Amino acid sequence: MYRITKKSILVVSLICFTLNVGAQAPADTSGSASQQSGTPESTRHPKKHIQILKTLVDKVLDLRDSNSIRRTDTFYIQRLPNRLRIKINTNFSGEKFDIVSTEDNVRSEVNLTSRRSTSISLNLSYRGLGVAFSFRPFKGSGQKNLEFNVNAYGNRLGADFLYMKQNTYSGSLYNSDLDESSGISDGMLLHETISANFYYVFNSRRFSYPAAFSQSWIQKKSSGSIIAGLSYQWSRFGTEDKGIEADIDNGTIKHQYLGIGAGYGYNLILFKNWLFHLSLLPECLVYAHGTASNNTKNQRMSYRFPDFYLVSRFAVVHHFRHFFTGLSAVLYTTDIGNKYIINIKNTKWRAKFFIGFKI
Repeated sequence: MYRITKKSILVVSLICFTLNVGAQAPADTSGSASQQSGTPESTRHPKKHIQILKTLVDKVLDLRDSNSIRRTDTFYIQRLPNRLRIKINTNFSGEKFDIVSTEDNVRSEVNLTSRRSTSISLNLSYRGLGVAFSFRPFKGSGQKNLEFNVNAYGNRLGADFLYMKQNTYSGSLYNSDLDESSGISDGMLLHETISANFYYVFNSRRFSYPAAFSQSWIQKKSSGSIIAGLSYQWSRFGTEDKGIEADIDNGTIKHQYLGIGAGYGYNLILFKNWLFHLSLLPECLVYAHGTASNNTKNQRMSYRFPDFYLVSRFAVVHHFRHFFTGLSAVLYTTDIGNKYIINIKNTKWRAKFFIGFKI
């Protein structure tokens, strides 16, 4: 899993700008031997350009911090005062599907669970600008388990984007006409999805999402807020082309939807340095479209009102003087369709344990 914060783009831009300025700077004609040798300025004075870059970044971040102070109540929240933050994460993720369909009074049920994915990541952050590196230590041969995340947690606005493609699902298929169940093993089914989730916090002066999930802010006093949300997802779920299609009738399900809703989040502070976060953001699907197909037919999925999408977030963080530790989890739950035709319940979860150092 690879994650890139939107703020890291700013760092790259500033680096390119600084190097370009250095390349266009006029040569110093003081007559030194090193200058006459034709050695590039950037090679002779690397520390100088690093200092120019640091000064430029600090000026931009000073302007950002001065604006954020005017928009926040520092009695409740404040930006982490330490300039450098290093965080090590152990990440876990998984997914579950429960699919029920009915055709000609024959009921079919599919229950699937993905293999748990584990990765380790290192986050480096300077005054809130961060970049992350991750790797997956355990991966079986023949597995497709690609997951790409971009997360941006802000006090007022935030978003997360996900692209996932994996075939590590196993479970069972039940058919009421035959009154029997058959097994589904890894590699038989492939799921591909693209999703985007956005939120808007109304009480951003006193309530901080980053305090719970990126630790770039500190929640000093307990506070909560109403939260508005917007979500989009496209998904394809079907069989892999490995000669086993006849066993599960070459079924493919495609759907996409758009959800809008509102919920509530709360940061509870106990014993001064303990933060407990819980937020629930239910959304009603205002647009949904999907099809279910097999070897013989292509059927449009019917939807009921209200189909819903729920984003649940939980976190526990404890700050010490020079480091912090904790855990966090995000749960995405979907319930769409009609069980008398086809109904899909999907749960996608991510969790992490972390320890960070404040320098």
